[in-house]
Amino acid sequence: MIPIPVETIDLLAVLNLPKEMTDNGIFKEHKSIVLETIRTIVLSEHYNRAIQDDIPEEEPFLVSFRFGFCFLMLHSTVEFLNLKTLGEGIVKTVEI
Repeated sequence: MIPIPVETIDLLAVLNLPKEMTDNGIFKEHKSIVLETIRTIVLSEHYNRAIQDDIPEEEPFLVSFRFGFCFLMLHSTVEFLNLKTLGEGIVKTVEI
């Protein structure tokens, strides 16, 4: 599996958001912002591996990039989402 970008349906599952948000265009619009943010944070060889290489699902490299992508996507989009659950679940956990 290629670690990033994470598919929207998987992103919603990780962030514990409703599946009905799959068609929300905000995630597609922010994908490039999140990818660029990750590119500027990590070493270039790690970034290139994360967007190109097929990595086993249980490998920590894959898990960390996928979770990082999901967190940064939430960070990038939370103010635009109409979340009725703000203050519950993951949103409360990271205190956004």
